[in-house]
Amino acid sequence: MTSSLWYSSMASTSIPGLIIFCTSFYIQKLESAQFSVIGPDQPVTAVVGQDIILSCHLSPRMSAENMEVRWFQNNFETYVHLYRDGRDYYEQQMPKYQKRTELLKDGIMDGNISLKILNIERADEGQYNCFVQDGITHDETILDLHVAVLGSVPLISVEDYQDGGIHVVCQSAGWFPEPKLVWRDPSGQHLPSVSETKAQKDNGLFEAATSIVIKEYTNSSLSCWIRDKYLSQGKESAVYISDQFFPWVNPWMVALIVILVILSGFLVLIIYFCKLRTSSIILNLPTYLPFCLSVHCLYTINTIGVEKRRHLSRAGKNCASCGERESDSGSRHGSSFPHPVRGSKKCDMERDTEASAQQS
Repeated sequence: MTSSLWYSSMASTSIPGLIIFCTSFYIQKLESAQFSVIGPDQPVTAVVGQDIILSCHLSPRMSAENMEVRWFQNNFETYVHLYRDGRDYYEQQMPKYQKRTELLKDGIMDGNISLKILNIERADEGQYNCFVQDGITHDETILDLHVAVLGSVPLISVEDYQDGGIHVVCQSAGWFPEPKLVWRDPSGQHLPSVSETKAQKDNGLFEAATSIVIKEYTNSSLSCWIRDKYLSQGKESAVYISDQFFPWVNPWMVALIVILVILSGFLVLIIYFCKLRTSSIILNLPTYLPFCLSVHCLYTINTIGVEKRRHLSRAGKNCASCGERESDSGSRHGSSFPHPVRGSKKCDMERDTEASAQQS
């Protein structure tokens, strides 16, 4: 009887306690859903050597001053930064983040629990967890951090003449990740390049080069723009090439060259047709030979006749002068009778030459 009363009293007292426990547990479960942790939807990009803020806040807005805020990467225990009980803890902080992190407390009363990382390094790239706990209520969000390295200012060099223009090269080094190079005119329009090379060095950084051929009166003023694929910012260099550096061609020289080419073509044609005619005459030589010989003989006879007539004319003049001289000599001696005119040996030789020419 007594034992039954004891069991009934225990049952009566345990049922209300169980109800209270379940109610409190349910209330705590409801409290765990009272806030959520919000981070950026897109990856965050930082530049090596600069500072970056990883945004994180509570929704709805409420004070996180008495909550635990833990930033970590892969290991929950070894954290990037820990805030709890109103102060920062550094005992289990990852060595590479020591003295480089700061929880921004200016907006902590409004639920802003963003983390600032100083002097970004390439090794900082990766995923970050923003974890918040209040009693048994907790929530977290994950965000991605990309780290970029901005390389050197593009170096533009004029190499040589190529394809009727000037070959210009742009090169830069020390970029991460792989950069993008673009040629632009003064209006910002992209210009096509003739070549582009990229290579990753042992230190993990990239170097890149691109080239273009500038034509006269087209794009003598241009710029080389190189940027990181994560960032819209980049570095740019410009160059202007005067028209006097372009290959110069004299219009008169061009006209002269064209005329010479045309004349050379005509000369080749004339030589070709002459060779054809000469070969035709040689093939028909038996037909043309008698005619050629007769023409040659007539030309020779006419030439000999003309020369003989000239010689006889000169001989007659000489003989006449000789006769006059002999007549004058006879009259000076006082002779009035005619007598045979005897000339000198020169006149006799001339007369003999004339007689022989007439006989021939």
